[in-house]
Amino acid sequence: MLDIGCGEGRHSFAAARLGFQVTAIDCEPLALRRARQYARIKHIRGIQFRQADVFALPFADSCFDVLVDYGCLHHQKKSDWSAYKASMLRVLKPQGYYVLCVFSSRFRLFRGTRRRWHIAYGAYRRCFTKTDIVGLFGQELEVLAITEEKGEGGGFWHALMQRRSEAPSKEPLG
Repeated sequence: MLDIGCGEGRHSFAAARLGFQVTAIDCEPLALRRARQYARIKHIRGIQFRQADVFALPFADSCFDVLVDYGCLHHQKKSDWSAYKASMLRVLKPQGYYVLCVFSSRFRLFRGTRRRWHIAYGAYRRCFTKTDIVGLFGQELEVLAITEEKGEGGGFWHALMQRRSEAPSKEPLG
């Protein structure tokens, strides 16, 4: 499993406890230092932490069964979505799963505004609609479920998608 934008490792830890072999990446060295420290303190094994750029993933093609993004895509500008998608699809195996969590318009920083993006505390943030998610990934991935987390502390879309099988070769037989 690849945890994209792992931060301090929360999702990586959960996956490792479930028996996944986890590679956790983030572009922020401080987040990775904290994740490694927490992993030691909590005696969690089976995670490889690496500093990496989501737009240039340092992995072989089709090498992950599962990709998890809880908080990376919603920090990417819309003009970078296609590069993000191309990078993650390159490393996701056919029939592999993609788990995505992004801000919805109910997220506290977007409530009461029509603006879909802003910069807060030095970070770019964008909220998504269900249509955005399906439009961005629906051709290559089958959308299995999309739910919106509501209520206190809500404001997120949670999506489970599965990569479609590779298209059959169009080369003539014989």
